[in-house]
Amino acid sequence: MTSRTIVAVDAGPAGDAALDWAVRRAHWVKDPMLFVHVVQETTLVPGKVLSPDRFDGARSLLDTAAARVRDAVTGLEIRTEVIAGDVVPSLIAMTAPDALLVVGEKTHGSVRSSIGWSPGLRVAAHAAGPVAVIPG
Repeated sequence: MTSRTIVAVDAGPAGDAALDWAVRRAHWVKDPMLFVHVVQETTLVPGKVLSPDRFDGARSLLDTAAARVRDAVTGLEIRTEVIAGDVVPSLIAMTAPDALLVVGEKTHGSVRSSIGWSPGLRVAAHAAGPVAVIPG
């Protein structure tokens, strides 16, 4: 059994599916929740600073998700965290034996998913704890 649920919050159907699934599960098992969003840094040019607007957008996304869940479900402990880095390694670093990480996965019949390049599957393959990859 886990003692917390971490959900990778992202805009779009896959992110919504992961969030909804994680909330139902956390409410059922009474886990506190951590909503995370990774601000991708791979496009940085050496010497340039990541735009604060990208962090503001990430915080807004997490705040909106947390408010929506708090309005719909009572009694859940929810924290939020914005992380800067590459998505897959950042999510792998969040994993732990006592935490369930929930990530959404696009399911448009993507070739990359069928040959194993899926970010969710890469996270699950290298995670230190359980990962739920939710189609969306």
